[in-house]
Amino acid sequence: MRPRHDSESTSDLRFQAFAIAWALWTIARYAAVAGQYFKQGHPSWFLFIPAVMLGGMVLSRPDSVVRLALLMLFTLTVCLFELPFKANQQALGMLVCLVGLIGILHSFLRVDDPESRRRHAFEVFAPSLRILVVIVYFWAFMHKLNWDYFSDDGCAFYFYDLILEKYGLKTLVGMVGLSLPPESAIFLVVSIVILLWEGALPVLLLFTRTRRLGLLLMLVLHALFMAVPDNFVGAFSATMWAMAACFVPNSTWLRLRKALDESRFGIRPPSIPTWFVISLILCGGALLVTRAFPAIIRHLPNISSAFIIALWIPVAATMFAAIAKTPSTAWKRRDGRADWIPYSLKWTLVFPLLGFMLGAMLYSDIRNETGFAMFSNMRSDPDRSNHFVIPRFSVMNDGEDGGVRIIETEDETLTLFVGEGMRRYPSRLTWFELRRLVARLPGDVSLTYQRDGGEMISVRREIDPEDPVFQPPGFLESRLRIFNAIPDDDRMCPCRH
Repeated sequence: MRPRHDSESTSDLRFQAFAIAWALWTIARYAAVAGQYFKQGHPSWFLFIPAVMLGGMVLSRPDSVVRLALLMLFTLTVCLFELPFKANQQALGMLVCLVGLIGILHSFLRVDDPESRRRHAFEVFAPSLRILVVIVYFWAFMHKLNWDYFSDDGCAFYFYDLILEKYGLKTLVGMVGLSLPPESAIFLVVSIVILLWEGALPVLLLFTRTRRLGLLLMLVLHALFMAVPDNFVGAFSATMWAMAACFVPNSTWLRLRKALDESRFGIRPPSIPTWFVISLILCGGALLVTRAFPAIIRHLPNISSAFIIALWIPVAATMFAAIAKTPSTAWKRRDGRADWIPYSLKWTLVFPLLGFMLGAMLYSDIRNETGFAMFSNMRSDPDRSNHFVIPRFSVMNDGEDGGVRIIETEDETLTLFVGEGMRRYPSRLTWFELRRLVARLPGDVSLTYQRDGGEMISVRREIDPEDPVFQPPGFLESRLRIFNAIPDDDRMCPCRH
C-alpha cells in the first residue's frame, strides 16, 4: 500500500475518473467495430490498434490532460472521416469530443497549475455532457411513444427478442415445452417496463435527490445491452457509462481510490510500450487465427462483444457498488454551483442544444429526408403521424417532395424496396436516398419509379444516362446530410434499430 498524503484527501478525482471511463469507452467502441468490420472485409478494423494505444496511454496516466486531449482528438478525427454518420452514437461521440477538447484547451490557456487545470477543464465540459445524457434518454423514450412500438419490427419486439435469445431464456423455456410469443402477457410486461425505465431516467438524473437511483438504473439497463453482437449497441452502452462518470461526486471517487489503495490487489496499468505490444498481439493474433480458421470470421462480432463485456462489466460493477454506497448528502454541491452551468465558456451549452436539435429534427421540417436513420420507427406516413404525443409536421421526404416509390425493377437490391417492401425495409424512399443507392449499383440498372405521386417513369442506365435518378448526390450534399439511411459499405438499408 502506497503512503497517502493529507493533500490527497481533498484532491479532485473527477477528471481522472472521466478520463479512465472515456479511455475504456474508446477501446470498447473500436473493439466492437473491429469485429463487425473485419467480418465485412472493411479496412476500418485497423483503427483498433491506435485506439488501444491512445486509450492505454490515458489509463496509464489518467491525470494527464494532454493524453486525454490526444485520445479525444483521435476519436473526433475518425468521426469526421466517417461522415455521413450511420448511427446516432457517432454523432454523440463527436459532440462529447468537441466539448471536451474545448474545455481542455481553455484550461491550458487560463490555468497553470496541473491540479487546477484538471478541475477547470472538467467544470467546463462536464455540465454539457450531463445535459447530453438527459437529452439522449429523453429522445430514446419519446421515440418509443408511437403506434408501432409493439409491432413485430418495433423496439418492443427487438428488446423482447434480445432478452429471450441472447440470455438463453427462449431455449430454457422451450426445454419444458412452453413458448413466449410476442402475443404473450410477459411480452407486454417486459415492453412496458422498458418503456417506463427509459422514461424515468431523464427525470431521475435531473434532480440531486433521485440522481443516485437514476445512475444505478442506468448502469443496470446498459448491462443488458452489452451482450448484443452489434457494432454500435455495445459501444453505446460504454458511451453512456463513460458519461455517467460526470454525475458522480468527487467524494465517491476518493472513497473508491482509498479502497483500492488499501486492497491487496493494487491496480498498476501497463506502460505505453506495453500497450503498444498488447494492441499488436490482439490484432496480429486475430489475423493469424482467422487465417488458420476462416470459419471463425462470422463469429467475430460475438467475440468482440465478449471482449467488451470482459472489459466493462467489472468497471460497471465497481461503479455500481461505489454509487450505491455514496450517502445522499454527497450528491449536493457544497459550492452552490448548478450542475448544468459550465464554470466558464457558457456558450459550450450550444453542443447539448445541437444534440437536442438532432432528435427534434425527426418531428419538424428541419430535417426530414431520412427519418428512420436515427430513430427508425419514427418515420411518418403521408396521411397521419405515427406518434402519440407530437403531431405530424412533415412527411419523410426531400424538401417539398412526397418521396419516391420503385414500381418495378430487376435489380436484387432495389427489389427490396418494391411495392410495400420487405420486412425491415421501408418501401418509401426519398429522392436523395434513391439517387445515392442507384449510384452505387454496378452495371446496367433499369427501374420504373414514381416520384412525388406523379407519373411513372421507366429508365435504363445505358439508354437514359442523363435521367436525374442516375445523377448521384454531390459531395457537399452527401456530407451536409449527416444521417443517411443507406450505408456506404453494404448497400443495404439498416434495420429499424
